[in-house]
Amino acid sequence: MLDKAKSETGITESREQAQFPVNFVEAQKRTARLFAETSELAAKATREIIEHQTELLRLETEQIVEAFAPQKIGEDSGATAVARFDRWQEQTDLMLAQARQLNDIVRDYGWQILKLYVSGYHKGARSLWETR
Repeated sequence: MLDKAKSETGITESREQAQFPVNFVEAQKRTARLFAETSELAAKATREIIEHQTELLRLETEQIVEAFAPQKIGEDSGATAVARFDRWQEQTDLMLAQARQLNDIVRDYGWQILKLYVSGYHKGARSLWETR
């Protein structure tokens, strides 16, 4: 009697696996791991983006303050203008460098997240084919 029940259960389990070859528990674990890793990458990217945006805002603010700062009495207007333009050029170069770094951060983290998902789907597809 027990042997008959076991054999029927084995048949039922193999039918279920044939109908649902994906191990849903493993798929959920993989999805949770991918979500956790993606969230970690997103948090790191956000932190770096905020740091670079803050520096960019600081540079822009300095540039605006210097542009509208009144000339001191007795200063040579020409020398002051040349010094301000030199400083303006330096700050613009720094702002461009910050913007490029910001672009690199966004691009690099985007690729890392994409790579995570592709590897996750690859593992899921491989396990699906192995169960068939």
